[in-house]
Amino acid sequence: GEVLSALKRTGAERNTLVLFSSDNGPWFQGSAGKLRGRKGMTWEGGVRVPLLARLPGQIPAGTLCHGLASTIDLMPTLVNLCGAAPPPNPLDGVNIWPLLTGSLQEVEREVFLYFDGLHLQCARLGRYKLHVARYNNVTYSPAPPGGRLNLRLNRPELYDVVTDVDESYDIAAEHPAIVEDILARIERLISTFPPEIRKAWAETKARPAADTPAGQVTRPART
Repeated sequence: GEVLSALKRTGAERNTLVLFSSDNGPWFQGSAGKLRGRKGMTWEGGVRVPLLARLPGQIPAGTLCHGLASTIDLMPTLVNLCGAAPPPNPLDGVNIWPLLTGSLQEVEREVFLYFDGLHLQCARLGRYKLHVARYNNVTYSPAPPGGRLNLRLNRPELYDVVTDVDESYDIAAEHPAIVEDILARIERLISTFPPEIRKAWAETKARPAADTPAGQVTRPART
């Protein structure tokens, strides 16, 4: 309230974009609503956060958008609004101004990758989210013998995170073409990442992993 009052008092209210968001995921207490997971997990409950945007005269009041956006999109959006030149390096983010103004419900973007540290675990394309790797223990529990490992899922899990927000129903078997498309996009993007990311992903794929039921933590394959 103090910030908004100051903008109004100084006459900057109608020329200032105000954005409000939060840190991702609750810890042991708190609620992620209907979302599955908590902080430190790549289920939606560990990563998804709300975003409020306000710019009188340009962002209609009371509008709601469920389109995918990320904090990595803020710089491209602000650069575009200011009419500035984008930085020379390639950006992973996209301009989400059409989402903020309500002119679009989705903006075109490449597959969105979910990492835990260096470790790739999921990728989202539109309404579909593909889980490709998972740790061999539950977050906040003691590491198993041999240490915590990121293991590939022998059978990647596909969730429609629009209709199935808590990622409860794996539909990979019903949409093999979507699974293959997202897997191909992952490999294409990973090749553009720094060496340590590529190395971690190669190690994940090389580790023998057991078949586990959908939604379960992974286990190393018995040798």
